[in-house]
Amino acid sequence: MVDYGATNNYRDYPLKIEISSRNKKFLQSKIYDYKNIAGVNVYSLDEILKMKIRTFNDRDKIRDFYDLSYFLKKQPEKFTKDMLIDFKERMDYKNLDTLSYLLKEEFEKNELKDISKNSEEIVLETYDKIENLVINYSKNKNLELNSERNKEIER
Repeated sequence: MVDYGATNNYRDYPLKIEISSRNKKFLQSKIYDYKNIAGVNVYSLDEILKMKIRTFNDRDKIRDFYDLSYFLKKQPEKFTKDMLIDFKERMDYKNLDTLSYLLKEEFEKNELKDISKNSEEIVLETYDKIENLVINYSKNKNLELNSERNKEIER
């Protein structure tokens, strides 16, 4: 933990930074997308999102869901159709009510009362956003295919 002096209305709020050498060979082999910043290998946002989706189902930590939900709201273009489908399937597996309950517990445990929406709204909005994005991906793909077919017919 790094304490950089941040506080919220209730207590100090240290920053957790994880340093790991687990994927050293993969990083050296360029299997994962990363940048070296000031001598530190830092995963790209794309890699972080993929890892968050993978770990979301494997851990009982709701923070992975919250992080994914946040990025889905702020940068939906970073999610591929496959990532969205995987995220949705993991939400289905965990059950939306359970996710809402765990998120509410996390808000209460960490006294995150300044979050404007309740946990159920966040879960349902995230689920709805995923479905809409997947549908849009499919529509756009169909439009691209039709456009390519029309170009071939014109030739």
